[in-house]
Amino acid sequence: MAFSQGFIEVDGCRLKLRRGGSGEPLLYLHGGNGAPAVLPFMEKLAERFDVLVPEHPGFGASDEPEWLENMHDDPFLHKWLHRVNVPVKIIWGEADKVLPVAYAREFKRLMPGAEIDIIPRCGHLPQAERPEEFCDIVMRFAGKG
Repeated sequence: MAFSQGFIEVDGCRLKLRRGGSGEPLLYLHGGNGAPAVLPFMEKLAERFDVLVPEHPGFGASDEPEWLENMHDDPFLHKWLHRVNVPVKIIWGEADKVLPVAYAREFKRLMPGAEIDIIPRCGHLPQAERPEEFCDIVMRFAGKG
């Protein structure tokens, strides 16, 4: 599946956006490694969804705006997550040594409407380590599985 690449502007910040597929929109928000390339799990999801993969402010080719307090905002997520009012699926690796499963439970506490799936025998990157299972969970969550 071919992905297009371009830029969009959000709150005065120019962001790189990769987009592929068709159907209902599915927004993938990357982790600390950024989103430097289209990965196999993105292509699989693009078979059923319009997959949008923005590079966050301060990552890759996206601008780092003056209003950004901290590009690595994980320690401050508590000030943002309570504002989330859309369906959220938290997918976590059971054997994650970088951020243990307790973090997933805390994120759920901060977003009471969120759902959690823990993938057994999986580490920090379920989308890369177990792409088929990751995509199956996303598709079931989005009603396409």
